[in-house]
Amino acid sequence: MNLCKAEIGISFIASYSVPASVYWIGVFLCLWHGNSFFALFANRAIMLLLLILTVAGIIMYIAGRNKFLDQKQNRRITLPLMMNLGLILIVEGIFFSIITGLGPEKYEWTLKSLLDFSLYAGWYLSRIFSGLLFLIDGFRTRANSKSCALMLIILGAITNPLLSANSNMNNHVPGVYNGRYFWDSPSTHYPQPYMAGYMDTSGYYFYVKKTNVTISFPDTNASVIQEDNWLAGGMFVVGYDKKLVQIDYGFYTMLVLDHNENLYINFGVIETYECLPYWPYICPFGLYPWIKELFSHTIPVNGISPSTPITLVASWDPSHSGLIQWNYTVNDITYPAGAVNITALAPTIIPTFVAGSRNLTFNWFIDWNPYWQTYPFQFGITSSYTIGHGGWNVLLSNPSYFKEGKWHNVETARIIGGTNAILDTRWIWGGENYEGVTAHNCPSLQTY
Repeated sequence: MNLCKAEIGISFIASYSVPASVYWIGVFLCLWHGNSFFALFANRAIMLLLLILTVAGIIMYIAGRNKFLDQKQNRRITLPLMMNLGLILIVEGIFFSIITGLGPEKYEWTLKSLLDFSLYAGWYLSRIFSGLLFLIDGFRTRANSKSCALMLIILGAITNPLLSANSNMNNHVPGVYNGRYFWDSPSTHYPQPYMAGYMDTSGYYFYVKKTNVTISFPDTNASVIQEDNWLAGGMFVVGYDKKLVQIDYGFYTMLVLDHNENLYINFGVIETYECLPYWPYICPFGLYPWIKELFSHTIPVNGISPSTPITLVASWDPSHSGLIQWNYTVNDITYPAGAVNITALAPTIIPTFVAGSRNLTFNWFIDWNPYWQTYPFQFGITSSYTIGHGGWNVLLSNPSYFKEGKWHNVETARIIGGTNAILDTRWIWGGENYEGVTAHNCPSLQTY
């Protein structure tokens, strides 16, 4: 087969886009789930290889461009397909430049961050440039206008799952509720039942890069869960902002069981605004507290009994600025659940989780917080609404944090209900206690 330089160049450029497109179409059609391709962006060697292939492809395409266009002038298939590829490349370059971010994590231009920026920005820009080149050449040669329908179908199939931060299966979201001053209007956020353990360090908090907890549903009959309800156990961790006063972040990672004994892992990040009238920052972002969902995703866990322990892990990836990864381990095998560059969505977030408990300064305005503490690292259970009868259990074990190169189990855990599960000064996980639920501390199994 006699391939011209331009065709070899196109194959170099498409070496990533074609398998990636097949992957995302599969996600869109629910044939498989996950974010495997995001993992490529945490590996500099792979990114360097992709950049070299793309640049080499552009050079070869330009070198053989005129001959290629003369040969394909009357081909009804080749040029429309090339236009479709061009559109995919443009969307791909723009999307990944947004989702992975283009800058150093702490706004400090070091040699390492400059090299990273050059590597990633170079690849994104080369994708966009090659896509524009293919589109221009397709229009120049008057490619068949009927290909526009095919182009739009392919574009829609690829970009629909890409451009949405939320999974189309995302229907298991933990509730957050805001404490109210006596002059506040009623909350627009409805509480959910919640009960949790929290890491107690007598008011001392510190930063960590990873947290985990193991969840199972022993001796549970899933049919006792209402058809429109669900039961979840998981970990609920807090992050802080280095610039925006009264802005915090809640990270949740949950194992969810529904009425039909289906298991899901649900994880995400919410942004909270406290709206506190504290001098000198008196309600800096509006006169009422608000929350914003930055990212959420749900994946199914197939072929696993609800009684099987599953360890959920959330971690900041040290090899890629701003990337949070979620994994789960079952039967000693670890699987990726998903990843997101949260600094692209919240540029001033501190890229760590907070562990321990935190003492607050007394203020007579705040009457919803009886103990003057927040609990940044919690591990508990929640539902859409109270199940209201027995027949189910949730076992949470080994809540841990990663510090100084190793995992540490939470040393002291205490129990709180959803009316006091404070994640920052204003916001509360759940918002109401889980009626009828008793928490036990193993192995003694005494009510705690």
